[in-house]
Amino acid sequence: MKAHMFFIFLFQKEYKDDVILALTSSGIEESVMMEGKNVSKVLSGDMPLFSGFFMDKRMKSDSAYVYTGAFSDMEQIEEALDTLRDSVDDEDLEEILRVIILPVENIVVK
Repeated sequence: MKAHMFFIFLFQKEYKDDVILALTSSGIEESVMMEGKNVSKVLSGDMPLFSGFFMDKRMKSDSAYVYTGAFSDMEQIEEALDTLRDSVDDEDLEEILRVIILPVENIVVK
């Protein structure tokens, strides 16, 4: 069975429930949500020398959410993204999140 792993970087906290609902409604129920610090903000605050090097227009806040999990059917993640597109303006989606999908060779323990 071919599997994939996804990472969703959510840059605007007000959409965290939308991401969770989109994932679960598409059948992706075993995922993890983590909150992290925006590295560019940390560096610009701690070391002003770096203040302009790492800025990404999407990373306006000091933190972001990262969702990760595995899925076997590419249609599941496409369905989740379609659900997100329906709840958020399509033009704004690029500024709100980034999705990375990686192939998984093996899942050792299920």
